[in-house]
Order: sequence, then structure tokens, then C-alpha cells
Amino acid sequence: MRITTLNHYIGIDVGQRRDYTALALVTEQRIFSGRDKIAYNPIIHHELHVSFLKRLPLRTPYTALPARLHKMVMALNSADTTIAIDATGPGVPVVDMLRRNTIGANIMPAFIAAAGDGKTIKNGFYTIGRNTLLSLLRIGLENRMLKFAGGLKLKPELIAELTSLSANPNLAAAHDDLAFAIALALWAARTRNPALLEVG
Repeated sequence: MRITTLNHYIGIDVGQRRDYTALALVTEQRIFSGRDKIAYNPIIHHELHVSFLKRLPLRTPYTALPARLHKMVMALNSADTTIAIDATGPGVPVVDMLRRNTIGANIMPAFIAAAGDGKTIKNGFYTIGRNTLLSLLRIGLENRMLKFAGGLKLKPELIAELTSLSANPNLAAAHDDLAFAIALALWAARTRNPALLEVG
């Protein structure tokens, strides 16, 4: 088995005064597991690994985000990192700050709305439907492409969020920041490589 790391995606769900800002790092890996016995074609599949989840303390100033993300991107030591950020609500000034600072990553800002394909850009911003983001999470879990690192400290909180969102898809959970941070990263990955996750 040979594993190649391809791209890194950082999803950011920007919180407000009473909501957390959540960061998720998802890494795309290409896995070569051998060759088929008939045509000797390579057997390759992709996985998306969640290796980092963090909630910033409530009331963390948005001005602290550029430096934190720059440090995170530098630690990845990769030429290909994309930041997918929720531009809804207070997200627009955060996007402006990221664009003014040298972060070292591509920035994909998106408004999360009732509907939107996440493919069309207007004034430098995408619009993506909430249900489309949740579908990406569901598909990633169902086809087992989405993997989670064993040492994620916030995994119990993430599971609680996913359970709540699954049980009440039309209702807002008490917290859904971790789930949407991951979903934004998945959206960026799917935008880069549409074959990764297909929304039915």
C-alpha cells in the first residue's frame, strides 16, 4: 500500500458572540493498494482525513484568525492548501482580513443559504445550500471516504452534533460548528475534485 498526500483543506465556521468559531483540517490522500489481476490496472482510491478540530474560545477576536491560520498553513508545509470559510453573518470582514494578510493558502468564502450550488461565484463569494453541505457529510460517512484521526479531543462533541443534525435535519442543533467546519472543508475538496463526493 502506498499513500500520497495530495491537498489540505481548512474549513472555518465563523461564530458570533454566543457561538464558537470552529476550525477543521481535512487532508486528501490517494491510496494505491496494488493492481488488479486481469488488466494489471492500478487500484487507487481516495480518502479524506479529519486530523484536526478546534473550537476557539468564545469572544476570541476575529483579528486573531489571520495569524493563527498563517501558522497552521506554514506547519502543513504544503504548496496546496485551501481555506473554505463561512462568510455568513460576521464572516465577510474575516474574509477581508484573510485576503489582506499573506496566509499562504487559497481562500474560498461561501455564504451558507437555504439553497445554492456552491459552484457559482459572485463578487468573489460562493453560495452553498445548508442541505448540500450536510449531504457532503452524509455521503462522506456512508461511503467511508471520510476518516477521523484517533486522537481528536472534540470527537464526542462532533458525534453529538452529527446525531442531532441527522435526527432533526430541518432544525438547528444547539451547536453545529464542528460539523459545518468539516462540511466546508469537504465542499472545497469536492470543488477541487468533483469525483470525490457526489451529491445526489
